Amino acid sequence: MKKLAMAIVMVLICVGAWAADPDKIIYEENWKGDAYIVMGYDGIAEGELVIPAEYNGLPVTYIMSLAFVDHKLTSLIIPEGVEGISEHAFRNNQLTHIIIPDSVTFIGNNAFILNNISAVSLPQNIEYTQGGWDQSFDVNVAITHR
Repeated sequence: MKKLAMAIVMVLICVGAWAADPDKIIYEENWKGDAYIVMGYDGIAEGELVIPAEYNGLPVTYIMSLAFVDHKLTSLIIPEGVEGISEHAFRNNQLTHIIIPDSVTFIGNNAFILNNISAVSLPQNIEYTQGGWDQSFDVNVAITHR
């Protein structure tokens, strides 16, 4: 019984060690002062990242260019309310799983390239810069619209 309890504790410690700390996300207030933009991360983000829907009582509405480039993220959950993901925002991670809410209407060029994503479901009303979805994801990613 003690061995089982110790194994469970070790699993919980390991799982916790592989989650990025949302308190290290760097924010900037938008020019209107009514929302926040994700600008980056203090350190190297590893494992799963859940971006909070709010910061300091205001909604998080945008993820800025290069915010998480060259990190070690494996899973990403973007909350409802985020409207845009800028160029190269999550380039060169280890992402295999991402959740993009219906509120996202814009994804910039190369936002998710150089990852391990095999498939993604996107909102129907999504817009892209310049070349379309093939400029936002690696070419082998299966894209569906919901």
